[in-house]
Amino acid sequence: MTARLSIAIIGGGIGGLFAANALLARGLRVTVYEQAPAIGETGAGVFVTPNAVRHLERVGLGGAVERLGARVGPESAYFHHDGAHIAPVQVTDAAGWNACFGMHRADYVEFLAAHLPSDTLRTGHHAVGFEQTADIARVSFANGAVAEADVVIGADGIHSELRPHVFPPSKPVFHGTIAYRGLVPRERLPHWPLDRWQMWAGPAKHFLVFPVRGGDMVNYVGFVPADEQMKESWSAPGDPDVLRREFDGWDARVGQVLEQVDRTYRWALYDREPLPTWTRGRLSLLGDAAHPMLPHLGQGANQAIEDGMALATILARADAASAPACLLAYERLRRERVAEVQLGARKHGLRVDSRVEDLRKRDADLVAHAEFRKQLYSYDVVTHAEHAVNAAPPTSPGQPSSPFR
Repeated sequence: MTARLSIAIIGGGIGGLFAANALLARGLRVTVYEQAPAIGETGAGVFVTPNAVRHLERVGLGGAVERLGARVGPESAYFHHDGAHIAPVQVTDAAGWNACFGMHRADYVEFLAAHLPSDTLRTGHHAVGFEQTADIARVSFANGAVAEADVVIGADGIHSELRPHVFPPSKPVFHGTIAYRGLVPRERLPHWPLDRWQMWAGPAKHFLVFPVRGGDMVNYVGFVPADEQMKESWSAPGDPDVLRREFDGWDARVGQVLEQVDRTYRWALYDREPLPTWTRGRLSLLGDAAHPMLPHLGQGANQAIEDGMALATILARADAASAPACLLAYERLRRERVAEVQLGARKHGLRVDSRVEDLRKRDADLVAHAEFRKQLYSYDVVTHAEHAVNAAPPTSPGQPSSPFR
C-alpha cells in the first residue's frame, strides 16, 4: 500500500490551521509548526463569507461558525460619512445563501486548532531554514528541531521565512493607510443593531462596524491616511482620542461607537505585488505568505481557506513522487483568482475612501459592486480543484537535486 503523503505546515494562523483540518479530512499526515509558544490571536474581528463557510462546513466546522460568529443580514449597507444611505451590501451568494458572519479572530483560531488531533500542532517552532532534494523537504527551526516531509507549506504570513526559498525577496507595499481596530461590549451599545455590517465612506477615510461573538461585541475599524510607515501589527497601541478626532463631524452613529472606545490598536495596511510563482519543488505557499491583500474586500482569511481546500483536494490523490507536480497544479489554480482579489481590494479601498473623481459614479459603483461580491461568494474551489486533479499532471521544472541546497 502506498504510504500516505506527509505534509509540514509552517504557520498556525487561520490559513495554516484550516489547511491542516482539510488535509486531515482527506486522510493525509499533517503536522503544523507555529512559532508562538501557544496558539492564540490578538486583533479583533474578521469577516467570514460564503466562499469560505462552505469549506468550513465540509470539514465539520460549520457549527462552530454558527455558534461563535454573528450572522449579518440584508440590512447591511454603505453610507456617506454624513449618514446618507448609498447602497446595500451583498451578503448572499448567487443562490441566495446568506453565510456572512462576523467572527472574533481569537475564536476563529481557537476552534480551528481545537478540531485538530492533539499531536498535530507543535508550538514554539520558529522556522529558520529550508532545504530539499528530489525526494524530501526539510525545515529547520530555531530551537534545533528539524522536520522532514514530502511537502512543506509556508503559511507563515506576510513576513514569511519560506517565501524567499520560492521567489526572490521583495518589500511589502505600504498603502498610506492605518486602520484603528477594536471591540466594544454589547452592553455599552445597547441599541446598536447586531444583524448587519455597516460602512461609512468619507474623504480619504472610511469606518466599518459589524458584530462578533454572537452579537456580544461590536467590532469597529477606522481607516485613516498616514504619511509614516509602521510595521504591520495587530496590537500596536493607538490613542482613542486621536481616533475620535479623525471622525469628528461624521454621522452620529459613528460617534456613538467611538464614544465607547477605551482602547484601540493600530494596523498599517500593506500587501505585495502578486507573485509570479508560489512553488519550488516540494515547497509551496498559502494565504498571506503567497498573496497578502488589503482588507477592503474582507477576503484575506477567506482566500486562505480556499487555498487550503484546493490544496487538500489536489494532494488527496498525490503520492511522494507526484507531489511537486500537484503543488504546481494547486498554484496554477489559485494564483490568477487571488491576484484578481488582491487588485480588487486595492481598487475597492480607493472607492470607499472617496479617492475617485466622480462621487456619483462611485456611489453607482457601490451599487453595482453587489454583483462582484455575489460571484466572489459563489465560487466553489473544490469544483475547480477536482478539474485540476483530473487533468494530466504537469511537468515540474526546476526540481532541486541532491545534495540538499
